[in-house]
Amino acid sequence: MVRKRKLGASASCEAEDVNCAENAIDRFSNLPDEVAHRILSFLSFKDLTRVGAVSKRCRQFHLSVPVVSFDYSSCKPRGVTNQKIVKLMSSLDRYLCYRGDHRMQVFSINWSCFGSEQASKFSDDHFRVITWIVNANLCYLKLEKVTIVDERFFKWISRSCKFMKELQLIWVWIRGMQKISIESSSLESLLVWINDPNPIHLNISGQKIESIDISFKDYHARTSSIEVNIFAPNLKYLKWEGILNNSLNLGKLTGLEKVEIFLASQRNKFDEVFEKFDKVFEFLHSVRWAKVLIINEETMKAFKEGSMSAPLDNIRKLGIHCSSLKDDLVPAMVSLVRGMTNLNSLYIKTSLDGGDAKSVSGFGMGYWKLQNLAFVRQLKEVTIEPSTGSNEIEFARYILEHSQNLKKMFLFLHHGAEQSKVAGGMVSRSKMISTATIVIRGSGMQNHGASD
Repeated sequence: MVRKRKLGASASCEAEDVNCAENAIDRFSNLPDEVAHRILSFLSFKDLTRVGAVSKRCRQFHLSVPVVSFDYSSCKPRGVTNQKIVKLMSSLDRYLCYRGDHRMQVFSINWSCFGSEQASKFSDDHFRVITWIVNANLCYLKLEKVTIVDERFFKWISRSCKFMKELQLIWVWIRGMQKISIESSSLESLLVWINDPNPIHLNISGQKIESIDISFKDYHARTSSIEVNIFAPNLKYLKWEGILNNSLNLGKLTGLEKVEIFLASQRNKFDEVFEKFDKVFEFLHSVRWAKVLIINEETMKAFKEGSMSAPLDNIRKLGIHCSSLKDDLVPAMVSLVRGMTNLNSLYIKTSLDGGDAKSVSGFGMGYWKLQNLAFVRQLKEVTIEPSTGSNEIEFARYILEHSQNLKKMFLFLHHGAEQSKVAGGMVSRSKMISTATIVIRGSGMQNHGASD
């Protein structure tokens, strides 16, 4: 039997129907807590407060909802006074107090400051927000486009956040300090994207950390030095984006499963970028236990023809992100993959605009045969996105003819109509050479396939 609850009715409603309020059914108040909480999680704090004023049951929902979103920036239209902003923030203070023991899973704050605000007003707002954060038993914290002015924030992370499992610092600025220490006994995932030209010494330590994502803007290469020390013996995933500069100590990462390296591009020959072979080689040596390696074009450029092979015999899957397999990139790729004797999965991802076809067509079957690449015999699955030239197609044809263990090959053509004839011919010849399943797809063409 559905309970009937009285809802507030306007005078006009009562005038039209005396029994209007009597017959109204508050279906929302009869929802299970988890269903009501799910609905309320999509509301802003202002709308959530309005729901809490409807009835006692709705107030219970209002104070126990596990997801709260407070958007301070939306409260800044023209004509809104600072007095009203203070009133709004005070209401949030009271709300957090009235919640009592109701745990909050997500507390999202979009807080912006404005240049016209007085320093005292800015300081007061800043203090309020920091108080909300500090008083929470945080499991997850995400700060985006903020400025950290001293080391007290990181000391608070280390000493007070005993339940924090995930920390994200996205495009943060560091002021007044060069050394950053993030230490945690509970942290499992860490993302640090630093948008600051000053020298940075970053120390990370945590027994439970399994995922680390680090990014530095490329102008660090010209203006500052970066030193990074990591102690994370249980690390499984590591991503590095930006530049490799100065000192880098990753420790012994024997449990590492996946590594992504996306180095920043070199702007001109006078830039002091550190995408040199020795730095990349040192990095790859530190992550040699990984099974999966994903790199970009700039990372691969660090390898030159004839350079020493990196010790990557544990790598089982390699992903290469590049605009195209340009002529100046092919020797670098060959030098890189020579050390991957146990590779069984290869993915070459190119962009739609791969450049001039003449600069992507200099290496045919004869070149690849001369390389005698040992890893080709171990390959089981290959995915290649041919660009404007023929280098990718010729490499795919070489793999088909020389990989005895190949099971599947996927070719995704960016220029389907132009490349379909060449790809179709390769499929026809492959039926006499390889037992692998071949799938060729692209815009403006019908799918081709060949199987054993």
